[in-house]
Amino acid sequence: MSALPSAAPAWRSRALAWWWAAFAVVAVRLAGPRLLAVLPGRQAGGGGCAWFAGETAEPWKWELSGLLSEVQAWVAMGLPVVVALGAWLVAARGERGWARIWAALAVVGAVAVDYALLVGQLRLGWTPEGADCTAAPDAVHAVSAGQLGWTFAPAVLALAGAWEAGRAPREHSPGVSPWPASRWSASWWPVSTAAVLGVVAVLVAAGTLRLPPGEPEQSLAPDGTPRHTLAIIADRLAVLDLVEGGGPRMLAAPDPAFFQYTAITRDTRPGGYLAAVSTAGDGAFGGRSSRLYRIVMDGDGGAAVGEQVGGDLAGMVLDLAVSPRGEIAYSRVVAVPGDTLSVATTFVGLVAPRREWSATGAHGAGRAHTGPLGLHWRDAGTLAFHAVPPQDRATQNRAAQDRATQDGAAQEQAAQAGVGRGGAGRVLALDVTRPGSDLLAARELHALAAGGDGLGLGVPGSAALAVSWAGDHTWHDHRIAIVEPGARERPVFASGGATLQTFTLDRSGRHLLVSLAGARARGASYELVRVDLRTAGGAARVVWQSEHSMSTLAW
Repeated sequence: MSALPSAAPAWRSRALAWWWAAFAVVAVRLAGPRLLAVLPGRQAGGGGCAWFAGETAEPWKWELSGLLSEVQAWVAMGLPVVVALGAWLVAARGERGWARIWAALAVVGAVAVDYALLVGQLRLGWTPEGADCTAAPDAVHAVSAGQLGWTFAPAVLALAGAWEAGRAPREHSPGVSPWPASRWSASWWPVSTAAVLGVVAVLVAAGTLRLPPGEPEQSLAPDGTPRHTLAIIADRLAVLDLVEGGGPRMLAAPDPAFFQYTAITRDTRPGGYLAAVSTAGDGAFGGRSSRLYRIVMDGDGGAAVGEQVGGDLAGMVLDLAVSPRGEIAYSRVVAVPGDTLSVATTFVGLVAPRREWSATGAHGAGRAHTGPLGLHWRDAGTLAFHAVPPQDRATQNRAAQDRATQDGAAQEQAAQAGVGRGGAGRVLALDVTRPGSDLLAARELHALAAGGDGLGLGVPGSAALAVSWAGDHTWHDHRIAIVEPGARERPVFASGGATLQTFTLDRSGRHLLVSLAGARARGASYELVRVDLRTAGGAARVVWQSEHSMSTLAW
């Protein structure tokens, strides 16, 4: 007598099709990576982080993570066996409810154990700050959408196969349903419960469904300045509370590949911002691609990543600027082929309508001119930015050659005096309504003083510039002055022995927010100082202290 049920083979074939699909999924998941690894020309996928050996998390976490990984490997190898046995049970005893239910629950249970082990080992992992990552550190320790799909697909297919087997035809009287409600409930409640729990687990674990951010809102400090600021710390975006203090609240990257924040700026509405995010590339300027995203902050300082703006941009974005009419401008750089530490071309462009201007070489602030350009809108049709015209670059190159032939004392003396330095850089104004694509075909707004370099940012509501200056010969001779057309510079801030990292202005143009490094004498390695431009000399107050370096601000 045959071991197979006597029911019509059609329903059994349909049910087993789901089970063999589940078996194929677990087999491909188990053997696929090994097969792909030996294919010629196959490049390693995914992403990870690397760092030098040193202080790490608690050793027991690493040991437990390794143990969970070994156990998960055995569970993964056992999944095909569990699915195959479930398929055999449905084929042999599929007409019986207990057989279908236990076959499906066995696969669901094995998948649940597999997923729990996967989550456990990922959560126990740890990436130190500053690690060299090719994907977002948060994504390295989270279950990806692809992993979720491959993990839970066998359970879904097994449940579908069990349900199909339960639809086998039965002998019954005309007009009488072979599946009364009570019988259905008694037979299928375990499978239904498992299916619901599985769906809930997937949704909770994914955490992937990024809800649309709400309306932007800005809260104010008691003195009327913005209470919160966005800051780039290393390559992550954080919200800082300048009133209550506390640790930085980090934002997740918008994409596992696009995870290094490189530029931020205010949008037209208070509480709205724009951020540029880059891929890791080769760790310098080469191989990068960038995207722009909207950031929305609420009145409590909670921030969320919104939709992407425009398309992908080649290279690394250094600056963003939004005009009062909402036009978005950016600067980006691409590397010299074969020398990714050097900039081949600097671009300034508009997102819509898409248009770009370019110039050879690097034109940002700093010694190698690889810093930001201080891009900002002077008016609805004019962009201002830091640039190094060819004549200044030639003068600097000659001065560098001269200093190379001097001894140390002579080099220090010449640097302090600014001898042979030439123009450190200039703030140019580009008319975006004029034809052409030459970035340097712009009028000069301000020439930075010899012997140093810095940025010039427009003061909202006026024609003045807030200009920073950093001496070439020292890390702490840094200051900021207000420059108005036809008037002398008005000093408003001196770093007082600390290094000026960056600065920005509030929307009113009446306050500066300055990021300083090396301020440990005042209690912390890094701090933010708020400067009131309405007072003589600029009244300064420390509003934030931290052990985190802040390279870019949007206030």
